[in-house]
Amino acid sequence: GRTIIFFIDDLHLSLDSLGRTRQMLARFIDQEMVETDRVVIASPSGDIGFLQQFTDNKTVLRAAAARLTQKPYNVGDMSRESTPMSEYMALTIERKADPRVFQFYVDECLKTAPPRYPRRSCEVEVINRARLILLQASSVIVNTYTSLESLMHSSSMLPGRKLAFFVSDGFLLETGSRSAGTRDALSRIIDEAMRAGVVVYTIDARGLISGQLDATNNVPVDMKGRLESASLREIPASQDAMHALARDTGGRALRNQNYFDQW
Repeated sequence: GRTIIFFIDDLHLSLDSLGRTRQMLARFIDQEMVETDRVVIASPSGDIGFLQQFTDNKTVLRAAAARLTQKPYNVGDMSRESTPMSEYMALTIERKADPRVFQFYVDECLKTAPPRYPRRSCEVEVINRARLILLQASSVIVNTYTSLESLMHSSSMLPGRKLAFFVSDGFLLETGSRSAGTRDALSRIIDEAMRAGVVVYTIDARGLISGQLDATNNVPVDMKGRLESASLREIPASQDAMHALARDTGGRALRNQNYFDQW
């Protein structure tokens, strides 16, 4: 039989993505799983509890899948500024990679600032806001990595090769110099997976995405196009970690398709 791991990153999963993930799990349990398979459904939030175990019992797996819930992932800050700033935009500001992104947020800060508010003060606000967002993002990523590393370690006690599906909406590979541990944590997971004989296939549960404003997201309105270049890089940047995890364990990174249950 097969040993199969479904790691559902519910700390980075929208409600829409969770619905597609549940459909995929239901299809696998009902139509693809055979009696000799050993399967586990796991998540970093801990909501699955004692049902997070390798089993050949479909009833247990259905109950585990039913416990998956969407965790509102909204990395934010205490700034008075209401213009949304994504983690990638914060990273761009932190690295000074694109001055136009920094200037956009400084100008947005000045729009809501009191009269005669110094521009320098808005610059400091934007820098501090970006740093806080990256620190929060790093904390959530580390929680995901810790759970995944533990799962890779426990799977090493099972014989033979294993197949793992890592399902997530994506996150940054790096979150700046103040939280460099995320890259090291990913390297440890890859090493643990290779020792345990686990091949990881990563699935971007967002499906086809454009990065433009729609009913599922909240992006800033940029009339001058200063965020355009950074926005084009944002989606690939959110997939880099999943791509590295799949590539270095011998799997594939599966993305840009709304229906991924066939994978």
